[in-house]
Amino acid sequence: MHQKLLYSGDGMARFISNNFFFISTLILGMAASYFIEVYIRRVIFQRIKLAQEEEKSNRLLLNVLPREIAATLKEREGIIAEHYDNASILFADLADFTPFSASMTPHEVVGLLNEIFSTFDDLAAQYGLEKIKTIGDCYMLASGVPRGRHDHAQVIARVGLAMLDSVEGRSFGGGRRMSLRIGNNSGPVVAGVIGRKKYIYDLWGDTVNVASRMKSHGASGSIQITDSVHELIKNNFVCEPKGSIYVKGKGLMPVWHVVAEKKALKECNPPMRNLPDSCLRMKFLPESGFSGQPAIIPPIHDPFRVELPSRLVNRGPLSIHPLRLARK
Repeated sequence: MHQKLLYSGDGMARFISNNFFFISTLILGMAASYFIEVYIRRVIFQRIKLAQEEEKSNRLLLNVLPREIAATLKEREGIIAEHYDNASILFADLADFTPFSASMTPHEVVGLLNEIFSTFDDLAAQYGLEKIKTIGDCYMLASGVPRGRHDHAQVIARVGLAMLDSVEGRSFGGGRRMSLRIGNNSGPVVAGVIGRKKYIYDLWGDTVNVASRMKSHGASGSIQITDSVHELIKNNFVCEPKGSIYVKGKGLMPVWHVVAEKKALKECNPPMRNLPDSCLRMKFLPESGFSGQPAIIPPIHDPFRVELPSRLVNRGPLSIHPLRLARK
């Protein structure tokens, strides 16, 4: 009876009439579910895209500013400035780069600088230092800002030696040989962010100016430091006195050249035929100007031929005997 009513016209109409609310609710629910799903997918996609854009923006910001400064800049507006009592500043430039680059194409100039400065960027990241900026063929590096550290002078001297080693005796695009001049100074600095559209984290003060002068008045293939830096690193590094130079606004200032790290000297173990280049560089030091370094013991009598880095060959008379260094 019920089946006959259901398949008849009146039965179907009555069935729909009796179940209209249920059927309409079901249809509306299905439609609502579809539109809600579309909306949720769109929101999720927009949030993922927004997160990707934010991550990209953060990466770009961190390429310009230190992580701590970038976080502060996102939290508040206004002037960002700090004073640091103890910091070390390093300037490094490519000696005679201007006339050298005159014969290069624009692509070659940028490629060469990018290759060298990318190596410096890796060293800065490895030792936890802060790259401040590049100006032409000059590279500026800081230690102790914005993160204070007690070994700021030692670590930047160590990086300076690594920078020299990364350039000296190495050929760059087209077999070109380059040489560095490095200047280093330690003392108080002011650091902050300037600009509205193109932010830059920069340093100011007498310490920065003198570090730049150390580089400008320095010799190719050497790290020239002030007396203040020497006082901080003299127990850890071999330094050669170079007299005094006139610095604008400061007068005569005693300067030194950083030659090698004493720890690396003690780790070398002559007499060995196959010594690493880092050991060779430090053992075959100029005999002139090092009378104040009694830690070096007289050479043993087993000479052998080695090829020294050019920056030491040009420094004066060299011993041809490997040195037997004392162990702690």
